[in-house]
Order: sequence, then C-alpha cells, then structure tokens
Amino acid sequence: MDTAEQHRGEDATREPRRRRLLPNPVRAYKRNRDAYKRLMGVAGAALVAGLVVATAAPAGADSVKTVTCKVELHNVAAADAPVGEEFGTVRCPTVFGDGVVHDFFTIKPTSKTTGTVNGRFKEFFDTGTINGTFKLTFNVSSTGVVTSTGTAKIAGGTGAFKGADGSVKVACKSTGETQSTCIEKRTVKFD
Repeated sequence: MDTAEQHRGEDATREPRRRRLLPNPVRAYKRNRDAYKRLMGVAGAALVAGLVVATAAPAGADSVKTVTCKVELHNVAAADAPVGEEFGTVRCPTVFGDGVVHDFFTIKPTSKTTGTVNGRFKEFFDTGTINGTFKLTFNVSSTGVVTSTGTAKIAGGTGAFKGADGSVKVACKSTGETQSTCIEKRTVKFD
C-alpha cells in the first residue's frame, strides 16, 4: 500500500471534519430585528435631532442637482442626554440612490418644549459618501410629537461624490418612540 492509500485508510477510521459556517449577517438581523429595534434609542427631543444629507450626480458632472429625499432615523441616545447619535436610511430618487446614515448631535434647550440641535453627519452609498453639518430648531407639541426644521451644509464627499458642496432645507417629525422621518430638499453641486 502506498502512502496515499495509507492516508485515506487512516481518514476512513476517523470521523470526518465538519466545516464551521459563519452566520449570515442578513439572516441574523432578520432573526433579531425586534431586538435591534429596541436597541436603537429612546424618546425625547433627540428623536428629530438627526439630519443627514445625501447625494447628487457623480463627481465631474459640473452640475447642480435639486432633489427631495426621505430620511428615516433611529435615535440611540439616552432620553435626557444633551448629546446623541442616530443611525438610519436615506432614500433619494434612483439617480442618487439609497444609503445608510450616521449622525452625532448636541441639543441645547431654550425652554421645556423648544431648543436647537446642531451636529454632523455622514451618509454611505454604493459609490461614495457625503458628509457635512446641520442646524435645526425643535418644538415638542402638547401631544409629545417633536418637529424640527432647519438647514444643513454638504461639505464634501468621497468616491463618486468627491467635491460635493450644497445646502439642504430640512423638516422632521417624530414617528415613534425612537424614530423620526425627515423630508429634505437638497441642492448639491459637483465640481
């Protein structure tokens, strides 16, 4: 018997080795969706504090694009925290695409029901990123619904969005204990 046959013979007496498969992150998310949602934040004025600004035409297009986008945010800050963080999704017309967003913000109350929210954001898309800052004012209604309005500045980008520069008009409203939805009218210029 040659060495290869001896080796095969030895393997036949041993239990076959099993490959360990890593979990699929999409399946893991779907399986634990409710747990993920519960981890996404708390109620309060910070619900609408978030703002993110999105995309426009690819770099080098030398054009100005105006688009309305919908941003859905999940607050992950403590209810009474003066600073916070949000994650979410951004949906723009097909030409701009859909992506995910992340922002940090600071809340400065001016009364029990009003105040300002300032922060910075970054959005991630298949072909690049967009980043900038925002300034909003908020108001909490007697029913607890938080609305905020203000502006944002697109300060730059990467990949297909390199050289992005623009402004955004923002209107947000809380849609749940830890969620808010923003409608943003964006004017973006690319070099």
